[in-house]
Amino acid sequence: MMRRMKKRGGQAAVLIALSLFSLVIFVAFATNMGILVNDKIRIQNAADMGSYSAAYREAQVLNKLTTINQEILGIARDCRQVLESRIWQGVHCACVAISEDADDYIDSCESDIRAKVGNFLQTAGYSASVGSALAVARDVMDGNVPDLGSSTGTHFFETSLASPTSAGSGVTNSQNTITSFLQAESLFDYFVQPHCPCLAGCCYEPQVPRITPIPIDTYFFKPNTNPDIWVMTEASGTMSSSYLDIAYSPAGNDGGYFGGSSQGSSDLMTAVSVAKPFDGSVGPTYMYVNVDGAAGVGGFAAGNDAGSPIQYSEQFTNPELFMRPTYRARLAGVHEWDDVSADFKPASALSGNMVGPTNDPSRIHH
Repeated sequence: MMRRMKKRGGQAAVLIALSLFSLVIFVAFATNMGILVNDKIRIQNAADMGSYSAAYREAQVLNKLTTINQEILGIARDCRQVLESRIWQGVHCACVAISEDADDYIDSCESDIRAKVGNFLQTAGYSASVGSALAVARDVMDGNVPDLGSSTGTHFFETSLASPTSAGSGVTNSQNTITSFLQAESLFDYFVQPHCPCLAGCCYEPQVPRITPIPIDTYFFKPNTNPDIWVMTEASGTMSSSYLDIAYSPAGNDGGYFGGSSQGSSDLMTAVSVAKPFDGSVGPTYMYVNVDGAAGVGGFAAGNDAGSPIQYSEQFTNPELFMRPTYRARLAGVHEWDDVSADFKPASALSGNMVGPTNDPSRIHH
């Protein structure tokens, strides 16, 4: 009887030992999985915050660009108001509908506009806008997951021309910018009172428009309405953590999650996030400045009215309606992405069709 009980006790001990071993393995596996999930969440949060921070910074830049564009429009409007407020005296006996004083005034207006245009281009420049936004994003990522933002495994698709974060994605007058812009050409003219006597053959009506309007490059507009401003972040790496089955080693030969290297491809964690500025407008789009009148109200919206003898200041009202400094940032909700087949375009997350830059060198006369 005693022998039989000892035999059963030995069997129970073996079963208990096996059960305890299995329990330890299960606890270790569950704990490691918990750590792994936590690390994945941390990387995803870092990617989200990085994308959002960059988009927030871009929104700030876009709002500043809108304000500058409004200032350009304001200078052009003020210039036209002065030109249309009086009848300018022509050159004595020149028999040409030109006023030297009016032309000099237009030159001064153009100088003021060019200064604002330079400010616009500098603000929209890649380093001041996109580059600054990506620097902010890396700082935010580094602050939440040390060394992740500056890691070689973290990027904003800067090398893909399909991405607005690429240095070649936005071009304005051959300058890399935060997005693609075209510049409007506005016309400036005035009424002239000739000084010539009738015997000289210059007996005009009491007033005549300038012989030809003077074109000046003024405000900026977008070639299309597509939301081509967005930030896509891919954060890749492994956390500097110790797991139950390893002692963490930066060299990557520590065993990783049950045998894999913590720095190897099998344990590399990747998180993708997309954010964009939205709900603002730097200026009108091509559909509103199309002088052919195919869409919108044609040339009138661009600040010109071809049917009038001179270009009036109120004709700048419509373009200003499409300049709204209300950009802000939002996450687009993409957390996984196949960067090979998708060509770096988060089209499913953003409305509209992602297209490359429009580098149309033609001038639109408005």
